[in-house]
Formats: sequence, structure tokens, C-alpha cells
Amino acid sequence: MKLSRFGYRKFVSPTPRLDGAIKAIEAAAVGYLPEEERLAALARFEREKAKVGFDDEAEANFARILEAMYSPSQFLRDAARFPHYFEIVVAVAANSAFLTDVVVRNPEYLYRALDGSFLERPLVEREFAEEVERKLGAFKTFEAKMNALRSLKRRELLRVGVNDAIGNADLRRTTSELSILARSLGGAAFRLAMRETFGKRGLEPDLANVCVFSLGKLGGNELNYSSDVDLIAFYDEERDVTEKATFGDLTIEATKLFIEECSRVTERGALYRIDFRLRPDGRNAPLVRSVEDLLYYYETRGEDWERQALIRADFFCGDETLFRRFVSYLAPFVYPASPGAAPIEQLRRLRRAAADRAKGEVNVKLSDGGVRDIEFAAQALQLVFGGKNPRVRTPNTLDAIDRLEAEGALYSEEADEFRESYVFYRRVEHHLQLMNDRQTHTLPETGAALERIAKRLGFDDGAALKADVSARRRRVSKIYRSIVHDEEVVEETLDLSVVGLEDVARAETNWRFLKEGLGAVGVKKFDVKTVAAFERIETPLLDRLRRSLAPDRVLEHLARIVRAARFPSLWYERLRDEAFLDAAIRVAESTATVELFAEDSGLKDQLLSGRAFVVEEESALPPKEALFKAGVRLGVRLIEPAEFSRAVSSAAIGALRTTAEEWAEEHDTEEWFLAAMGSVATKESRFTSDVDLVFGYADAKGGDVEPAFVELLRRLEAALAPIKVDCRLRPEGKSAQLAWETDAYKNYIRTRARLWELQAHCKIEFVAGDRRRFDEVIDAVAERIAALDEETTRREMSELRKKTEAKSLGMGAPRLNLRKGVGGLADAEVVAHRALLADAERYRELRAVPLETILTTVSDGHADTARAVSTLKAIELHNERLFNASGSRTPTDARRLAEIAEAVGATSVGELRAAINDAMKTIREARRRELER
Repeated sequence: MKLSRFGYRKFVSPTPRLDGAIKAIEAAAVGYLPEEERLAALARFEREKAKVGFDDEAEANFARILEAMYSPSQFLRDAARFPHYFEIVVAVAANSAFLTDVVVRNPEYLYRALDGSFLERPLVEREFAEEVERKLGAFKTFEAKMNALRSLKRRELLRVGVNDAIGNADLRRTTSELSILARSLGGAAFRLAMRETFGKRGLEPDLANVCVFSLGKLGGNELNYSSDVDLIAFYDEERDVTEKATFGDLTIEATKLFIEECSRVTERGALYRIDFRLRPDGRNAPLVRSVEDLLYYYETRGEDWERQALIRADFFCGDETLFRRFVSYLAPFVYPASPGAAPIEQLRRLRRAAADRAKGEVNVKLSDGGVRDIEFAAQALQLVFGGKNPRVRTPNTLDAIDRLEAEGALYSEEADEFRESYVFYRRVEHHLQLMNDRQTHTLPETGAALERIAKRLGFDDGAALKADVSARRRRVSKIYRSIVHDEEVVEETLDLSVVGLEDVARAETNWRFLKEGLGAVGVKKFDVKTVAAFERIETPLLDRLRRSLAPDRVLEHLARIVRAARFPSLWYERLRDEAFLDAAIRVAESTATVELFAEDSGLKDQLLSGRAFVVEEESALPPKEALFKAGVRLGVRLIEPAEFSRAVSSAAIGALRTTAEEWAEEHDTEEWFLAAMGSVATKESRFTSDVDLVFGYADAKGGDVEPAFVELLRRLEAALAPIKVDCRLRPEGKSAQLAWETDAYKNYIRTRARLWELQAHCKIEFVAGDRRRFDEVIDAVAERIAALDEETTRREMSELRKKTEAKSLGMGAPRLNLRKGVGGLADAEVVAHRALLADAERYRELRAVPLETILTTVSDGHADTARAVSTLKAIELHNERLFNASGSRTPTDARRLAEIAEAVGATSVGELRAAINDAMKTIREARRRELER
């Protein structure tokens, strides 16, 4: 996986391309254009370049665009005659690496944008929706239709972005067209998902029975370039549509497909980030409910923040009549006739929680006096006057300001300030987001990026831009506080009550420590610089905590990490990076990972520098570092569970081999071997896995070799820490000598090894020493397998498994044992190992590979069993990662189950439990077929 998927682009420094644009023009012109045309093109380019902030990145972007042209020389010839050609291309190169990527991939889109009539024509929602349907009609498969939607978005985004960059469209047009795009393309995607889901059952979806409405920026028809799309869905009437499913069931399934496909990143990009978390009862509630359920929730349990959110509700797709009926019913909740102080107080508290009171950081959305203050002020007035005056009801912020002014709720000078600053802030946001298609609202502190945006907005330099923003923030903040009667000081401590905490008192203690270094006795330890650094991340940290399923644990772990840090301010400065903050929260959710590095300065430096996210050769890493890095990458979803297991196993084997070979050189030992057994041998290591070892030697010289191997064991234990070493799987177990002479080892296998020991040797791998001696042991195992009676083997394995599973029972169904329970991973091992113990050659081939590989190799019929194994392994691994669980039992606490569900991609606890039950049923049936026939 690429780190850029998680926003880690800044870890890689692009190579500067100084004068790349001029070189590209020269390369395209020489030999193709007359000297007069070449000089004219260069002159025109220089004039356009002088109008914008053209830095190294813009140079590189321009060169890429020109190289992607179907005929660069023809473009230059045309650009010398038509001034707007260079105006458009230079604007794209200077303002947006994202739009540059669109042009490079689809140069035909640029040729459309160079057509003045195409740019001038406004996007009309009805006409564009009809075009979308016509385009989709040309494709047959669901995937092809979704790709067509992604391509349409890229084409139209280029047109909208070009109009914005060259000043051809004002803010209202830009945000309106971005919103039309989202409704038209997103609505088409939802209908496709409904048809795909219902069509699999031979049914036509009743789209008149369902409605999806939008909130937030899209609900206000003022979408950003990189906004999330906040949606809520409901249906009118529930009914059975198949013997096993209702209309609601299939609509939920379709909605999941819609979210997944819209969010999926393809070579054409993603369609939209879809967010349903604003629905009643949040992420743990059904994705879609009946209209009656929604209305009942809002009437009986609706909160003030939901009242505020519903101000910006608007139709998205489905049945618009149903939406209008829903809004009509809900109007008394959203706009109460006598709102009183409660909604305004709640709004004021929410605003304080979201405010970025950072010193030295300019976040035009969250900072005091930014976009959020304007939006909250307008919504506060709508709540106050909307119950008695429907004319102030509108989801659009600028429209609300106009209406509030017209109705006398805003003074003209206040409305003018809000309008001008809102438009200005949103222009800044659009420039920041267009650059790399990232959801950001923070001005760069210094550098070329700041100077470029300053020039784009008409300022002499970045300092002048920042001074203007600072003055606007003071004016907007003053108006906001006068409207909501907020007399609190700007530096007020944020309110943790908006975070879903289990132990508020403990969380507040951790927060006070993070903010000021306050210990149990109330002594303030942090200096002014550190306190200021934390204040800059307060709001984004609170926002991430609100989204986390484990805010208590995250705060606890962050406090532990900072408490052991020499310079907490370094951590706070690093956490200002949005991508790093997201990753740090993910890491802090993992108890197992934090246990590894909280007091380890070296590993903390790896996280702080970003090296923890970079893939290295795992076999060369110390096991603790490999375990830590794999845990971090698993937590931030850079790797899958199987990749984690391979990485940790490889590091353990590497450390064993290096240590053992050093020992052998010191002792002049030749005919010996070290082998690993268990999960490390099959590349299936987990956080809590032991490393099982066996030692063999050829006693050519005689003498007591035991002390030397005991010394080796001690070295191996030290090299593998914190991974534990176990030698109980050696012949005769823990009561026997540590190292076995190979002839005695082979004789033991041939004559005395019990069936479970042969099973253990299905998971053995050579590590170091004399490979021939190890192979002799494997030959002995294969000979013993060839002599086994298949029916006796099956019976004994069945009896042995029943004994071990009996010990796992008694805890009740809610706490399933994913490994030892009926249908657990131990049963899957029985199925796989029975196949190996039935065929000596198959044993040689598959004795040290992952369980899924054995199952899919020995039988085509075990593909489902292998998938079930992967499911249980992933759940088991994330249970260990999140909670440092030492066993394989699932937790009973609903919040913990919800965390595991989120980690493995399940949308709810119910879906997680269903996945576990289905997987264990599949494995249970496979075991029955193999052992009870």
C-alpha cells in the first residue's frame, strides 16, 4: 500500500524542477515552430506566469501538462494566438497538483476546458443529471458504470476548478456547481447500488419508497472541493421483498455498497467520502431506518446539536416528495416556537469545543473568528427567529445572512462583514484544497505555498495576507460573541463533555496533564512554549477524540507517551500535521503497540519522525522494532493482518539465525541445527505469540553439550525480547534435555512420538546450523506419517480435539474462543493437519506454510474454510492489538466489540458477530467432513 493513501505525502521530498516549464516549451517548440511563434509563446507564458505565484512545483506541473498534450507543438502554436490557453494552463499548474494530475491522465478534458463556451456554460442540475443517465446507459456492468461516474467527476471538477482559478466564477457559482456534481453523481451511484443489490434477487428497487438527504456543506449547497458528503437515509414503508429479507434489509445492503464504492480509491480516483455518522444514534445504529423511526427519535430523543445540523438538511436522491413530507413533520423540532436558552447554550458549547484557539496557526475554518463562527452565528439566529419567521429558514450560509439582514436580525454592517469574510475564507479553503485534493483549512506558516496563495488572492506577500486574516478574525469574533452572548475568554479550556467518555474525571485529569503537565498534586510542569504548542492542537485533537471509539484509552495512552517524553512540545508540534494526528490516534487506540514503545525513546523517535510508517526489510530488524512497526502499520491500515504476521515472523527468524550463527562460531560447532515451531514457522505470528524452539546436534566429539545449548537459549531469549521463547515442544517435553542428538531425535519420532507431536511437526522450519541434520528429522517424520493408518489417525485427532475444546467451554456464548472453541482456528488446523498426516509428500511440501495455504492447496472445497480462517485471524489479531488480550476470547463489552468491528471493516457489532458465527460454522462443517465421515 502507498503511504499517500493516508496522507503521508510529505515524508517523500519531490525533486525540484527549476525552469522546468521553459525547458518543456523549448523542447516542444524547437524543430516544430518558427522562431517567431516560439518567441511569442514564450513571451505569452512569461506574462501569465508573472500573474501567479509560480514556484518549483508549478514549474513541474506545467511541464507535466505540456508533455501530456497530444501535440505539444500545436498547443504552443495555438497558445501564441489565443491568450486564454496559457492563462488556463498556467492557472492549473500554479494552483493545483490535483487538477494537473487530471489533465495528465485525461488531456482531452483540458481541450474541452480551453473551449470558452464550455467554461462559460453554467452547470444546470437537470441537464447534467440527464447527461449522467445517458452516459451510464452506454455501459452494462455495475463496475463500468461506477467508473463512468468517476470519470465524469474528474472532467467536471477540472472545468469548475479552472473557472475558479482564473476568476471566471464567484464563490456562489463554484460551491453550487460542486454541490450539483455531488448530488447528480452521488445520487446516480446510490440508484446503481440499489439496482445492483435488488437485481441480484431478480427484483426492481422501489426508489419511490426511499429517500436520502444531505447535511453540512452539501445540504447548504456550498460544498468544498474536498468536503465529506454527510447523508441520512430512510424509507417510507417496511415490507417483505423476499422470504428472508425486507425492503429495509436490502436498502441497508445497498447503502453499504454505495458507501464502499463511492469511497473506493481507483485509478480514476474516488467518487466521494460518504459519511452517515450524523444519523440518529450514530455509527452503531442501522444505516437506514423507516421515516417513522426517524421522526420518533427526533421527537423523543433529538439533541440540540441535531437541531442545528438539520437546519442544513436538503434533498439528495430518492423520492423528493417523501423528503418534503419528512421536513414538514420535523419543522417544529428544528425551529421551535420558543427555543429558549438551551439550544443557544448547546450551540455555544459545541462551538467552543470545535474552536481552534491556536496561537500562530491560521485555520480559516476552526480558528476563533473563522468560518465556523460565521456559520454558528447565522444558525443561532435561525434557531431564535425561525420558529416564528419561516423566511429565515434556509440551509445556505450566505443566503441565511441575506435573509437575517432583511428581517432585521443582523445589522447591515454585521451582515457585510460576515458575507465578505465568509467569501474570503472559503476562497482560501478552495485554494488550499485544490492544491492536493486534501481536506485542509490551515494557511501555511511560511514558504512558497503561502506566497503563492497570497499572490492568488491579491496580496503583496504572505505577511500581508496573514495580517488581513488576523484583522478579519477579530472583527468576526466580536460579532459572533455578541450574537451568542459568549463572554468567555478565547483561551478557555475545551469542553470534554462532547466526547463519548466512560470516565470523565479520569479523562479530564489526562487532558490537564497533556495541556499543562498538571500532576496529581496540581503542580504545573510544562513551560509556556509547551502549553502554547498544545493549545494549537486542542481543537483537532478533541475532534479526533470525538470520532474515536476509545477516547478514554487514547487520552490515557497519549498522557503516558508524553509523560515519558523529554520534550513534549516536539510531540505537540508534530501532531499539528493532520495526517500524523490521525495516525497517532490510531496508534494510541492500540494497547499492545503503546506497551511496546511508550517508554522506549528509540521507538518513539521512529513514530515521531515517520519512519515507523515506512516498510523495511523485516528480517533485518530487531524483533521488538519489527513488532512495533508492524503494529503501527496495521493500526493505520497500511498493511493487512497477514502482512503483520509475516513481518513479525521474519524478524524473529532473522534474530534467531543471526544469534545462533554467532554462537556457533564462538563454539566451533558444525553438526547442529536450530528449528522453530508453531506460528513463527508458518509466518502466522501475533502480538502474543511465543517462539517455540528445538535444538539438534550430532555428537561426533562426545562430551556434555547441554551447557553450550543452554547458553544459546539464553542468548536467543535476549535477542527476541519481548517475544517469549518456549522449548516445551521438544521430544519428551520440558522435563527432557534441551538439545537432542539427531539419531535419538529421529528414533523418538519413529517409535514414540504421539499424534499431537506429529501435528506440531506440521509447523516446523529450519532456522540455522546444518540443514542436512534438520532434513533427517523431517525424513523421519515423513516416514512415520507414511506408516500411519488413516482411520486411526482420524479417530485419534477427533478424540484429542474434543478434549481440548471441552476446556474452552463454560464461559458462555457471548465470549467465543476464536482459537479453541468449536469451529475455531484449532479446528481449522485439525482439518489441515489431517491432510498432511495422510500424505508424506504433501507434508514435506506444506509443513511450514500458513493455514490458509494448506487448506486451499489440499482441496478446492476448502476455499471457504480458508476465508473463514482469515476472518477469525484478523479478529483475533485486532483484539490483541487494541486491548493487549492474551487469549483468543472475544470481549463481551459492546464498545470493545464495536472497535474490533471497525478495525476489520464490519459496519456494526451485529455484523461482526454474524461474521464470527459464519466463519466458525464453516470451519465446524469442514472438521465434521474430515473427521466424522
